[in-house]
Amino acid sequence: MKQLTKDLAENQKKLDELLGVGRNYDVISRDLYIGAWKGRLYVIDGYGDDGVIERITSFLLGEGAALGRGASDMQEFINRCVTFCEVDCENQLENILTGAFLGKTILLLGCGDDYLTAISANLGKYPENVVAPYVPLEQMEGLIHKDRFYALCEQYGIDHPGTFVYTPDMGHDFTLPFPGPFAVKPSESATYWDHPFDTQRKAYILQTREEVEQVLDEIYAHGYEDAMIIQDFIPGGDENMRVLTCYSDGEGKVRLMCLGHVLLEEHTRHGAGNHAVIITEPNEELYETFRRFLEGEGYVGFSNFDIKYDPRDGKYKAFEINCRQGRSNYYVTGAGYNLARVLVEDRVEHKPRSLVLADRRNLWMAIPRKVAYDYIPKRLHGEMKALEKAGAYVNPLWYPADHALVHKLRVYRIQKRQFGWYAGSMEKPKD
Repeated sequence: MKQLTKDLAENQKKLDELLGVGRNYDVISRDLYIGAWKGRLYVIDGYGDDGVIERITSFLLGEGAALGRGASDMQEFINRCVTFCEVDCENQLENILTGAFLGKTILLLGCGDDYLTAISANLGKYPENVVAPYVPLEQMEGLIHKDRFYALCEQYGIDHPGTFVYTPDMGHDFTLPFPGPFAVKPSESATYWDHPFDTQRKAYILQTREEVEQVLDEIYAHGYEDAMIIQDFIPGGDENMRVLTCYSDGEGKVRLMCLGHVLLEEHTRHGAGNHAVIITEPNEELYETFRRFLEGEGYVGFSNFDIKYDPRDGKYKAFEINCRQGRSNYYVTGAGYNLARVLVEDRVEHKPRSLVLADRRNLWMAIPRKVAYDYIPKRLHGEMKALEKAGAYVNPLWYPADHALVHKLRVYRIQKRQFGWYAGSMEKPKD
């Protein structure tokens, strides 16, 4: 059994790795200097008791440093300095982790499609204290396969783009029911990425039938076997996109809905369509449409819809559902609707909660401000600046509680690269 050592840096490295510090936004840590001693404090964001944490840090950084001076070991230090909450003294790594989770409800969450299907396939096999807030695998596969999802959209009156489902047995013998340009993407994203090639893209925007055939041939030549989706391309830039994030409780009732107006996306080959700038905006009609869908299907857990406004007929059209929280979904928490809290209140604390329809406007940005303002149409700059001025703005990559130098340098490097990535993948708007 591994033990903590007398080397603080070594202990910190082990705990950071085990707790995922730097790989997620949930576990935060900070250095504590207690007189001549240095320590490390770990807290789960949103679920550390703020009052207790403040008392501990204030005391240890103040009179506690003098009170603890001369303590022969950690237990004596705890007895002297931490008398306002229950604290265990432990140096076995396994016992530390077991103690942290013993008697607790474990929430099992996946942030990628492969993880989701693995978790869903094993529902019913987890220990009693493990909660996996997902629908069964058969239902999940019926949702994430885009051709089946569009059939459900028809059933619930949800608008979606004109769609043709292509299967490899068709070869070049098929008729498209709409003219170009075309949007082409895999029906099943997880297995699509298992067959990489140099020109592979998340989605393709193609002008002609000949280009469609070339792309299909290349995709299937590299081993992908599932269907491809060919759609009528909806005109308009990134600013026509919307993202809807929802949470449905264990009984299948929707508890939270938050719509984001996407102002800018990524345009690199593998990142195309990933959100870069979002402003939250309410839309009661969309909320009600998708609430009926989720509750009608008995859906549970997080859901994330990609939607685009079609200026040709004034309708919002759904592209897909992700059966999880999306990579950009801190836009919801940043607007004041903490996704982790909603989940814990439902599945751990079993608190009743009425439906919340997010209506606070907030700016979420995961790229440098200059890049955002350079590539977002100028007609949208006014509201962006107004929200920034009002303090209704968040970039989750610059997390004030994370003081790790390596993390800051890594974020700085990635942010700096965004200038070149955008310059090489899209043109600046002319308006």
